[in-house]
Amino acid sequence: MKRFNYFDVSMQQILLFLSVAQERNFSKVSEKMNIAQPALSKKIAGLEETLGLKLFERASRPVRLTPAGAYLFSEWTALLEAYENSIEKACDLRTSAEGGMSIGCLDSLNPRYSFAIQAFCEAYPKLNCRVEYCQFSEMRQKLVDGHIDMAFWPRSTETSFGGDFCHKEVFSSPMLVCMLKNNPLSAQKSITIHDLRGQKFILISPEEKADSADFLLRICRKAGFTPEIARYVPNAHALILALRGPDEVVLCDHFLSGIDHPQIAVFELEGIQSIMDVVWKKDNKNPWLALFAEKIGAFL
Repeated sequence: MKRFNYFDVSMQQILLFLSVAQERNFSKVSEKMNIAQPALSKKIAGLEETLGLKLFERASRPVRLTPAGAYLFSEWTALLEAYENSIEKACDLRTSAEGGMSIGCLDSLNPRYSFAIQAFCEAYPKLNCRVEYCQFSEMRQKLVDGHIDMAFWPRSTETSFGGDFCHKEVFSSPMLVCMLKNNPLSAQKSITIHDLRGQKFILISPEEKADSADFLLRICRKAGFTPEIARYVPNAHALILALRGPDEVVLCDHFLSGIDHPQIAVFELEGIQSIMDVVWKKDNKNPWLALFAEKIGAFL
């Protein structure tokens, strides 16, 4: 077995190897990682020389991993994930030790929530607050894993995280319905859920939000009809962008950013409320959580 100095393998070489192993294409990785292809090939060849291992079968298209390359791809992917998680956990511990808290916000939220957090921190200057922005599935996992202390979560999207979590309402407003201005409904002065019979709804993909259709089914069936789904989109950012036809609508909250477009008609949906909660683990003993849950509503 060849002996080598571990310091001869750089983090850049590892990241480039993992990218090529995933993409199976040097050209794609060259463009993605902003590195010239000859330099990329030289880095990978240098890694192979240092390890004394052939990692890729370059003659095939797409390139294939050798058995040694496949093994290192599996092992180094897990190591990189552990490395990233360790840094994130260290940040969590630092925040807690310094008398702070970490808050999760959906990256599609209206900026008012960022401003509210900032105002709260100004009112309580001893608080060291870290804010993370992510999508539904990622934020839920961060909360479950303890990477964030608390999260803003629209109640209409999911009724509960389970018995291990606390919820507190911090803001409520009427649900909104959005449509293109060529939709005949846009000429009305007001809209109820009954007016949406025959419309086609755009929803967030179940892969991103597993219960994406539950709320819609519940309110439509209560009104006496079953909703027709036009299409699913990958995230909340794409909801408004996905409106195409004169019979398509999006149900959303005042919490959603990007609804103030000149081609979009927006109505409050009479009789249906949208509620924003803060959610946190019951066993989280961070003393700032109760104060934040109690007071943040005043800043919204």
